[in-house]
Order: sequence, then structure tokens, then C-alpha cells
Amino acid sequence: MSAYTNVSIPNRIELDLDRNIATLTAERDFWRYQALQTISALGNVPRALSEYGACEIKDQDGDVWHLRLDPDKHPVHQ
Repeated sequence: MSAYTNVSIPNRIELDLDRNIATLTAERDFWRYQALQTISALGNVPRALSEYGACEIKDQDGDVWHLRLDPDKHPVHQ
């Protein structure tokens, strides 16, 4: 007595395509997460500018940017 089973083994092209899709999906998810983190970190900038008229942004490399509104036009000075 014999038993038969249908087996489908993917070829090299199918495996490469699956790997490429998985790699691109992981990369997309990584950059989406980084973008959301950056958006979250920069979310305080408009509020700081409206409340204080200035904001300091510092990155992980130690670079610093100073944002200042025109002091003559800021509501605090009026």
C-alpha cells in the first residue's frame, strides 16, 4: 500500500521575492516608526513658540537650532 502527498516547494525566484517583500516591509515599518517619533518630538515646537516666542532644538549629535519669533510681533511683548 502506498500513500501520496502533494507537496509544493517554492523555487528560488519565489523565495527571493518573499525575502524582498519581508525586507521592504520591515524597512517601511522602521521608517514609519522613526517618522512618528520625530513628529512626536517636534510636536512641542509650535506650542513653545506660541507661549514663549522661542524654542531650542538639540539633536543627538549635539547640534542646536534656536527658533525665535519676531519679538515685536509676539503677543507677550504687546
